[in-house]
Amino acid sequence: MSGDQEADAVQDFKARAIAVEAVRTVPDLDSEHLFGFLDSIDRQEPAPSTDYEGVPIWRYMLDADTPADISPFPAADMTPALEANHIIVSAGHIGVCCRAGGRAMVVVAPVDIIGATMRNAGLDTPSPAETRLAALLLAGHSLSEAAEIDGVAYETRRNQFKSLSNRMRLSRQQDVVRVLLQDILLALMPAIASSREDDFLHDYADRFLPEGVRVSILNQRKGPPVRILDYGPLAGRPVIVLHPMIFPDITAQNLAFAVENNARVIFPLRPGVLELEAPRQDHMSHHSEALAGVETAWTQMCGVPTPLVAMVSSGALATAFARKHPEKTSSVTYAATCFSAGHYRPSAAYFGASVAELALRNETLLTKTMAMLKRQFAPRERFEPTIKRIFAGSAPDMAVLDREFDAPHQGARIMEAVLNSETSLRQDYFNQVHFDWEQVKALQTPVRFVHGDQDTIHPPKDMRRLHALAGAPPKTEVAGVGHLFQYERFDELLGDVLTQ
Repeated sequence: MSGDQEADAVQDFKARAIAVEAVRTVPDLDSEHLFGFLDSIDRQEPAPSTDYEGVPIWRYMLDADTPADISPFPAADMTPALEANHIIVSAGHIGVCCRAGGRAMVVVAPVDIIGATMRNAGLDTPSPAETRLAALLLAGHSLSEAAEIDGVAYETRRNQFKSLSNRMRLSRQQDVVRVLLQDILLALMPAIASSREDDFLHDYADRFLPEGVRVSILNQRKGPPVRILDYGPLAGRPVIVLHPMIFPDITAQNLAFAVENNARVIFPLRPGVLELEAPRQDHMSHHSEALAGVETAWTQMCGVPTPLVAMVSSGALATAFARKHPEKTSSVTYAATCFSAGHYRPSAAYFGASVAELALRNETLLTKTMAMLKRQFAPRERFEPTIKRIFAGSAPDMAVLDREFDAPHQGARIMEAVLNSETSLRQDYFNQVHFDWEQVKALQTPVRFVHGDQDTIHPPKDMRRLHALAGAPPKTEVAGVGHLFQYERFDELLGDVLTQ
């Protein structure tokens, strides 16, 4: 093994160890789930999106820049899915490339789904040889071609077909293919069909946001529509809030504060936040789309120099906007800013440190880890203790979480905000590890830092280092606040911004 190969092997080993550390932060994660995660890493296979009768199904959202190697079909061309529907069959998998809700995707499952659909129809399970033959027939091969491909006698394939067709109570090859394909597509359909993202966002607002929070879907000349939540008087003083990784709660008290202070509070949602599915994007593409969303929000809703409030991991985005549009930005306030990568020892309590470190080492493994965490957080009995362990050292943050879980929805809001923002959360870790805070020094806009004195996620030592990198602008340490600026603490932050 060469020196470069050894270095790569060491990097892969460290990345895998960090991924396992992150996954192990889920309380009561049994060994079966952990071993399943390790197995998916060894197979270089992402975590499945769903399953059919115990058979895993993978779903990939595609775009024009989709890498050729994203699916379990290394030799298959995924790009036709961007244009039309078609079936893909390989030695071990079967799937469909299609468009749903205007978005391209590929949905695939192991050929075991053939037996699962037959069992579901009340038929006997086919043998492995019959399953293999069925896959070859679905791929468009004849019996003689199926025999030649696997190096078996034609008579063997003919006998296998007879057995398969007898199980299905059919006789003709075209009928066998037609019925199998129909049943498999029906099995894959739940993974294909999903609510339109706009409908999901409106549903989220209906269930969790007070009346008076406006939901806007604004078209752009280039790129997808930008989704925006805003509240307060339409003609009020605009404030653009670049939200934290976990979208915050908005209450009737927050609305009343905005009315009292004549403020229009505008949240441009980053791509992947509060979305059931989001296309795969590299970090720069995600950053560019998020920046375009802020620009559209300013053009459509502000029109005058506007203060930006950059919450947690959105500092890179705020800096990019202020740098590109100094005439549109009256000030930038960095609140509860993240400064993670390389500055924490991964701990059993805080998986965020592990994930940020993983973002530096292996993007593919980071994607798998985030998908695994999403699936394991889903039950409330795991989600609540996991997120509370992260903030256990801060009494103000625990009070915010208690308020979430004591609400009538019993924590459903914050669970949905996390579990349906996986794509954005992953990119937010890249925002932490790839942003050079010295860029803040070059801004023409007044900037300042605000940090809670009881923030145990990013303690004062790390913030002093970040503050120095940014050129030591004005800073405020707020007493009695942790990492989560929510509820009345968010109003106090906005009030301070408006008086600057």
